Amino acid sequence: MFNPQLMINLGNVLKRQYRISESMDYYDQAIAIDGSIPQAWVNRSEALELLNDLSTTYTFKMVERSYSGL
Repeated sequence: MFNPQLMINLGNVLKRQYRISESMDYYDQAIAIDGSIPQAWVNRSEALELLNDLSTTYTFKMVERSYSGL
């Protein structure tokens, strides 16, 4: 079985590259291996927040674009 800390570290690298979905996969793997590691849960939560922020920003940009075309 893989080392959960390795999975967390890989997730962190991917998150810094804004590869959020991929980073969450690694955090999920770390949690599946050992669900008692708080940093895996914290990093997964941060990735979800970042994904939400990016999605919200994209949505607002699309709304702005649609209104500018009127």
